[in-house]
Amino acid sequence: MERAVVTFIDILGFKNLVDSKSEHEMHEILSLFHKFNKETPFSEFIPKDSILSKELSETIKTIFFSDSVVRIRYAPNYEKSNACDGLYMCILEKELISLAEIQFELLKKGILIRGGITIGNISYNSQTNQLFGKAMNRAYELESKIANYPRIVIDPTFSNVYSRSIDFVESPICIDSEMLFSVDCFNEREAKLLLCDIERYSNLRSEVIERMQREMVLQKDMLKDCRKAIIEMLLQSVRNMRISPCDPPSEHLFKIQDIKIFGKYAWLANRFNASIDSWVKVKDVVGDNIEFPEKIHLRDFQWTDSQLELDDRLFANIPDVYQVENL
Repeated sequence: MERAVVTFIDILGFKNLVDSKSEHEMHEILSLFHKFNKETPFSEFIPKDSILSKELSETIKTIFFSDSVVRIRYAPNYEKSNACDGLYMCILEKELISLAEIQFELLKKGILIRGGITIGNISYNSQTNQLFGKAMNRAYELESKIANYPRIVIDPTFSNVYSRSIDFVESPICIDSEMLFSVDCFNEREAKLLLCDIERYSNLRSEVIERMQREMVLQKDMLKDCRKAIIEMLLQSVRNMRISPCDPPSEHLFKIQDIKIFGKYAWLANRFNASIDSWVKVKDVVGDNIEFPEKIHLRDFQWTDSQLELDDRLFANIPDVYQVENL
């Protein structure tokens, strides 16, 4: 057994992906789980064929089986002799950054994931493909029993550290209504940190404002991509909740599974809206004229009888800017 940061991920709608995507497309999707493995902030400066580069690459293992993905991030060998809780919290932070990027890239493709992340003992043998341990059990429990929505929940045992100094935490995390910490792929935390910085460093106001302006330009495009993807998922979900526009009202029965799916998309829309609120506050401080995407208003996604009578062709030319309401 070896201590590590362990993440268990469920790729939602995996069966439909396999049925609708080519083999090449599936390889591209799954390769995203390897793409953002940031071992250290200086990885790009380390020669790829060096001993250090090889050692760092071996600290991250990604195991796939069907719709599940397990990521294991070990401490580098040169740090194991000084391993402590603080070291593994640093490793956890690196993994959160990677997960936020993975989550964002998948969201742009209309793919959602749900998961749990923890720190603990795990055993993995790549030759025999054996994988087990208390950390594996805990991460799976967080995903299957706690997460519920398309989010990656951080084990409360370790996330309590964040609650004591949330204003200073730079990790991509957010606090949900259940007081659970999860990975933030909408960068709401970055906006809140900038707002704190403008108050803390009044003597460096001009520098903080410049940073705000740079970040707003980046976030605008990122949030626009997220908004478009979420709206497409909401529209598809509404279409799926109809049996047929030609059926009599008595047969307009909603499929329970599709209602649950719509609820997950609605939760995601609310997370997106919270991020928009934070970035608009940053914009107000800067006084910039940059335009962030509008919030998603769920009232525009209806499934009443009158909605059921609409022809599917009416959905074909929905503009990118589409309004939806907060729950």
